[in-house]
Amino acid sequence: IATNSQSEQVIRSQETNLGNFVADAQVEYLAAHGVEVDFGFTNGGNIRSSLPKGKVTRENILTVLPFENYVYVVTLKGSDVIDLFNFIGSINQGAGGFAQVSKEVSYTITYDETGMNGVISNVLVNGAPIDENRTYKIAVNDYLAGGGDGYEALTKSIDTFNTSMLMSDVVIEYAQSLGGPISPTTEGRITIIGGIDIE
Repeated sequence: IATNSQSEQVIRSQETNLGNFVADAQVEYLAAHGVEVDFGFTNGGNIRSSLPKGKVTRENILTVLPFENYVYVVTLKGSDVIDLFNFIGSINQGAGGFAQVSKEVSYTITYDETGMNGVISNVLVNGAPIDENRTYKIAVNDYLAGGGDGYEALTKSIDTFNTSMLMSDVVIEYAQSLGGPISPTTEGRITIIGGIDIE
């Protein structure tokens, strides 16, 4: 897996290829095991390192995801999903709660020049605006599912499922399932307007 060198500030401030890979891994792992979700995300603070170019070992991935977090599936009403994304937009750049999202999601966050006071807009899930009249299944780690990093919206889940799989093991299995060289990219899932300059 070839990934850019990613400092703690970068992973907590903007879309990254490693963040995309980890978020996608949750969704794809679940699909491979018969559990369909609408999207997944993880907090940037959960990703603690970058991956090297060349051969990636289990130890490398455990360094990236050192916490014993389990993958959960939460089910939220559409109105609570709107609250969830409004909260995501309000998280300051550089904070551990900054969301790295799976490919099913895209949105824009507009910050002031300090990377604070963010406002989210143009939120799409699978290419469509959030529908208040339906429910959404979301893959997250257990820390977020319990309201960690301020994600109180996730505690409103009307059906919570613990996969009993560690995020690190999910990412390892996903990487193995792809086979061959893997080069995650950034795809414009998160558009940042304003904010702080990241080198």
